[in-house]
Amino acid sequence: MMYTKYPRGRGYGLFAHLDQRGRGRLSFRKCRRTRNCLVFRKRKAQFYRYSVTLANRPVATGFFITLRAEGCREMSLPYNLEVTLNLAQKKWAMVAPEKIAFSKGAVWEEKKKALLLPSLNDSFYIYHPDGAVTYKNNTSVEPRLNVLILHYLLGPEISLKGEWISFKELPGGPLYQQPFYGRAVFPLIRSFGQNPALLVKAGISLGGIPINHGTAAVELYPFPKLPVRLVVWAGDEEIPPGGTILFDISATELMATEDYAVLAEYLVRRLQKQAGESN
Repeated sequence: MMYTKYPRGRGYGLFAHLDQRGRGRLSFRKCRRTRNCLVFRKRKAQFYRYSVTLANRPVATGFFITLRAEGCREMSLPYNLEVTLNLAQKKWAMVAPEKIAFSKGAVWEEKKKALLLPSLNDSFYIYHPDGAVTYKNNTSVEPRLNVLILHYLLGPEISLKGEWISFKELPGGPLYQQPFYGRAVFPLIRSFGQNPALLVKAGISLGGIPINHGTAAVELYPFPKLPVRLVVWAGDEEIPPGGTILFDISATELMATEDYAVLAEYLVRRLQKQAGESN
């Protein structure tokens, strides 16, 4: 395993490895000058860039982080798409999709050898055994969305609790909160903070349900058993607009925290597109 160090010296180090789902993992702990870690000169490190490779292939690069911790902490990194997709497709090939269809809110179509999975105002076909995913009109989805859908289907069967949590309350969420805010929450506020009614209108057109939260809020179902709430507060001359994205607390059992970052960004972009806005 090879690392690019920013900077080198005595201090606190970041040690990386791949987990079984192909995601990079970092542990943050004391270390001395070494070739095997990223070293920070101070315990409080903000916005340092790293580059990690495994077997001469990139594991994770170009990610800025904020670390405020003593001792050992662990955080998640953006997964390598190719590795993660391959792993998910291999796991998908080993399941019996007709047996998990009901618990995931999907329908198994024997003739197509595919699950039909409702999503917002559309549906996806997930083919077995190769794990390819297309829209209902047979258009292929982007790899990140392919991974997300397979992770949802491969996750355990859960029951919704009706208790809502923010991203920072997910496992490892606080360490990734700033990038999540920039990728999902800030675009939500920028697009709908000055016009909250537009959020509800766009959400309803995607099959969402208006809810009583903030100035305006909508509950979307990107997948049948996975609701997400998007909330905005209107600003005024003194207070800027605000917003948040909430998940049912059962989400902690279903997928990894990184998946929810991808999901939230996807939902905001769908809302923007539905509202006639391009990001």
